[in-house]
Amino acid sequence: MRFDAGRGMNPIKVEPLTSRTEDDLLAAMREAPERDEPKLVYADWLLANGDVRGELIVLDHQDRTTGGIQDADRLWQLLVLSAEHGFLRLPDDPDSRILPFRGGGSFPVQYELDHEGHDYYLRWRYGFSIDVDHETVLECDLDLQDNEWTDEQTNVMLAIVSEAIRAGAPLSELTFPDAAGFRAHPSHRAGPCPAYCLPDEFMNRLDLDPLHFTLLARDRGRWYDLWGRFKRIGSTKR
Repeated sequence: MRFDAGRGMNPIKVEPLTSRTEDDLLAAMREAPERDEPKLVYADWLLANGDVRGELIVLDHQDRTTGGIQDADRLWQLLVLSAEHGFLRLPDDPDSRILPFRGGGSFPVQYELDHEGHDYYLRWRYGFSIDVDHETVLECDLDLQDNEWTDEQTNVMLAIVSEAIRAGAPLSELTFPDAAGFRAHPSHRAGPCPAYCLPDEFMNRLDLDPLHFTLLARDRGRWYDLWGRFKRIGSTKR
């Protein structure tokens, strides 16, 4: 038996966690992606295995289903856990096939990737180029909204390049959509890149280096909403 943190102290009967594997729990979430109970059962399993991401799931669920956490200490806990681990995408991350590019910027935009013995470098300023092992293999123009890379367009670009790299396709033959095609692309959403710094005030409270944690683009809006609420509530304990 467990208690649902999002709906008060209401007991929910579930199978003993010891009889279920992580694959079982992920499968249950895939079968009912809109239901909260499988996610909360998975949170219990994580906590039973000493994984603090379980607490993150419970706090995030509570915040989303109760009109927002108003207790400063619990809200701080959610801020720290989500800064460290990101808001978990359950049961699956739709952008899991995007390779782990590093970079960002606005003018120029630059991303780097080390993958299977090759160095990739993507750069956009007045035009777009891709280098592989320090040799330019593609130069082209991009039809971008407002002549800049939004978080959503970044996700589309990195998804297209990632799929080509995974498939072993020649990057010199890559083509990219026009502005309307970007908006219609299935990866047109904020994704893992770019990574954003957290506020100095937050990092100073943790006594950590400013770059110790970074926010994924897809987490930035929600995290800052929580941070704004925390500052409004205030806490005399920190």
